[in-house]
Parts: sequence; C-alpha cells; structure tokens
Amino acid sequence: MNIALREIQRADAQEIALLLKDGRVALGTTTIPSGYGLHDADRWIESLATSVANRIDHAIAAEGSGKLIGVISCSTLDMDTAPGNVAYWVGQDYWGRGVATRALALLLLDPAVRQRHAVLEGRHLESNPASGRVLEKNGFQVVGHEMKPWRGGALVKLIKYSRGIEPP
Repeated sequence: MNIALREIQRADAQEIALLLKDGRVALGTTTIPSGYGLHDADRWIESLATSVANRIDHAIAAEGSGKLIGVISCSTLDMDTAPGNVAYWVGQDYWGRGVATRALALLLLDPAVRQRHAVLEGRHLESNPASGRVLEKNGFQVVGHEMKPWRGGALVKLIKYSRGIEPP
C-alpha cells in the first residue's frame, strides 16, 4: 500500500474516531485512551494548534485518496536538549502491510524533524513487538527499557530505542 504524510485537518476527526472506536489500536499505545470518540478527536486536533513549537504531527494517508489511516508524530518537552520522541498508530485494517514502517521512513526525511533533532527515540509496549520491528527497520536500536503506569495504574514495560539523524 502506498502512503503519504500530510497535515492533519479538522475533517480528519471523524476518521480518527472511527479508526480508534473499537479500542484495539489504543491497547497497543500508552497514550490513547480506550473509548476514544469524535469529541476526543476534535479536541486533540484543536490542541495541535497550540503545540506547534514542540510537535510535528502528520496524518498517514492512503496515497491518491488522501484518506487518513493513521497518525505519526515527533515531539519533545525541551527542544534544546531532549531527543525527539516518535510515536505512531495505524488503523487495524492496515496492520501487517508495512504502513507504519513506511510512515516512519518518511518522517525521518522530514526537514523539520531533521533540523530540530540530532537524536530520535521511540518506545513500545513489551506486549506490542510489531511496533519495535517498525523502529528496527528504520535504524533504531534498543537502548534499554522503562516502567510506566498504564491503564488502571499497573506498571508496564516499555522497550526504548534510539537513533541519530543527519541535519538537512
């Protein structure tokens, strides 16, 4: 499947809510709550306007139609010292088709990402090894793990990856 990265638009809220509706995508992430709906998607898209300085967010879109099939982002809390953190999700109908791997490869070519960050990190739930393969296929290497509170407060293990990138 051919994909492209594009700007996230207000009209994407409905597709985001639809893709996250059944909760299986959310279970593979540490940040998307279960029961994510249209109101949540609208609020998230609105929040992008105020977080431009520390985030780069793209819709993962089917090439040709432009239909949103996932989201990929690079963010940091401190642009001067912290590495960028990549995160992504893809709708379940598109799992196993190399979509996230291609989206991350495209994000790594983004001049804004390359200008802001010399190092990128990514994390995945230990229970979601497919996300780790996406990182590995894009040159990330395991650098450790960390424990993080998850749904209901239980601690889960995150596998942490890192890689350097060249400026544009």
